[in-house]
Amino acid sequence: MRQLRVGIVGGSIGGLAAAWELRRQGAEVTVRERSAHRLEGRGAGIMLDPALHGYLTQAGLALHGLPVTRRLAIGRNERILWTQAEGPMATSWAQLHGALRRALPDGVTLAGCPVEAVRLGEDGRATLVAGGAEVGGLDLLVGADGVESTVRRCLLPGTEPDYVGYAIVRGLLPEDAVPAAAATALRQLREGAILYYLAPRAHAIVYLVPGTAEGAAAVRPGRRLVNWGWYANVDAADLPDLLTDHDGRRHHLSLPPGAMPDTLRRSLEARAAGLFPDSLVALTTATERPFVQAITSCIAPRMALGTACLVGDAAHLIRPHAGSGAIAALQDARALVEALAGADDVTAALQRWEAVRLPACRALHDLADRLGIAHQVEANDWEAFSEANFEAWWAAAMQGGRLYFDKGKRAG
Repeated sequence: MRQLRVGIVGGSIGGLAAAWELRRQGAEVTVRERSAHRLEGRGAGIMLDPALHGYLTQAGLALHGLPVTRRLAIGRNERILWTQAEGPMATSWAQLHGALRRALPDGVTLAGCPVEAVRLGEDGRATLVAGGAEVGGLDLLVGADGVESTVRRCLLPGTEPDYVGYAIVRGLLPEDAVPAAAATALRQLREGAILYYLAPRAHAIVYLVPGTAEGAAAVRPGRRLVNWGWYANVDAADLPDLLTDHDGRRHHLSLPPGAMPDTLRRSLEARAAGLFPDSLVALTTATERPFVQAITSCIAPRMALGTACLVGDAAHLIRPHAGSGAIAALQDARALVEALAGADDVTAALQRWEAVRLPACRALHDLADRLGIAHQVEANDWEAFSEANFEAWWAAAMQGGRLYFDKGKRAG
């Protein structure tokens, strides 16, 4: 790759991954992040494909994870209804973001530097406006500014995320703070399981992730975190109340950790108690700072526009049932570098990249939509399902697709 001057908008995982990959190939990169604060407190658990985890660590990223061997589908009375063999590495948003941030030299990321606008010239070259000043002369502009992407709104006006009718209530609980009521669940987690709680028109997922310690200490027993999340159907008209914090401020798409009013917390805990077994309810009530994210969906009609491109959530908001959006962002960044390798024409390279990534992201987007409907819209009597019923239900939802963390073979 010839030395490119690259401007990246957004310092979350997609932007940092693109910066890391491009710098490894000799590009001159500047990342502009609107937030003046570090972002590690955002997000929760992430499932990594072992092959992708291996690539990242072999490439020098100091990233730790925990192996997962199976998913246990659990019913209302703690009974294991179905088992699936799996093989991902469980890590966390904070672990991945922190590893990427530490891999970049000081000065690459400009915090507290929002981008107000992006323009494409007649020649397809991109210019951004930050702090009222134009920044031109870029060989490549990468829009990695997330759900409410300024780059997407400027280059693809009218392409906006849609709320899908449910939210996820999430939390992280220290392993040594798990209450006695969830002792069996903790044992299963320590044995490498993902706990997959099924209820009528609701479901939840629980797994262990690395803790907050530096290095390998983050994955030592007793230092890890229990990552949990359950999905609640919420009418669009009720969403503002769900996302109103204890100071009365309404947030747009997420209620951050520590902001949940006590009345809302008690209401959500009561709702969870009416749906899920005591083990999951015990985890939720023991967590100090739960948070809420509205689930949205969007797929941009284009990912490459002249010498600009969109990666991660700026390009594709994929419901989390088919894997984390962070994984798709990592894949976008890796494929981008591969397309640019040896290329003299950035526009042509981006078109080749889009021809690969956009169909793949559309397929993942459609799969995640089907899985969301299968879990949150369809009414199933899970307790009455036989193994054959589960197999048929899963096959119908997948429609020939495959999750990177689904081994396919059921463990019985």
